[in-house]
Amino acid sequence: MNGICTCGKSLCTSRIPLFSNLPIEIQKEVVSKAIHSDKNKNEFLIKESDDITSIRIIREGRVKINRYDKNGKEFILDILTDGETIGEDLFFESSKSPYNAICITDVKLCEISKQTLLNLIASEPNVAWNMIKHLSTKLRHTNNLLEILQENDALSRIAKFLLERSGRIPNEEISLTIDDVAASVNLRKETVSRKFTELQNDHYIKRLGQKRIKIIDLEGLKELL
Repeated sequence: MNGICTCGKSLCTSRIPLFSNLPIEIQKEVVSKAIHSDKNKNEFLIKESDDITSIRIIREGRVKINRYDKNGKEFILDILTDGETIGEDLFFESSKSPYNAICITDVKLCEISKQTLLNLIASEPNVAWNMIKHLSTKLRHTNNLLEILQENDALSRIAKFLLERSGRIPNEEISLTIDDVAASVNLRKETVSRKFTELQNDHYIKRLGQKRIKIIDLEGLKELL
């Protein structure tokens, strides 16, 4: 389903740093020009080599950013959830997308066109500054993930990954499956499952079903490293 975005009871722009400190009337104008869409689990939002013509705001759901090697092995670059955005890192480039964006749940999106954002930057200088800060934060997350992948010890790699995710969504549960974590940290599913059991037995984390993880001893997890 596609249509003009209403965002339910709240504006999607109020949930992301790029727009959240703009006057409410400006946010309403941006949202009025956005397109609302509902996507299905496993649906591609972006494929490698696609042109990037809009920023996509995830209102609900989870999206993985990935690539495949020549043998078809998947490498997850990131997993995005409510309030996070897709495509702004490529917005000012003319190059093709170097990654795929795939829904791992049903997803509700707001799409803001490149031209709408460029017009907004021209009229609201704060947007440009917010964009710089937002992209700097994304770059820091990317560097954190690269550092995690360089960790040789499996338990430390997983603990660092959980702390990095927790830092992005403070005081909330981490909505990831074992498969998601395994692909994100480049470990076998069986290894991740075993290390999760160790962390839970030692009361660092608590697994809530198959798709949710709660850190119950944040400081202890940090000390473990």
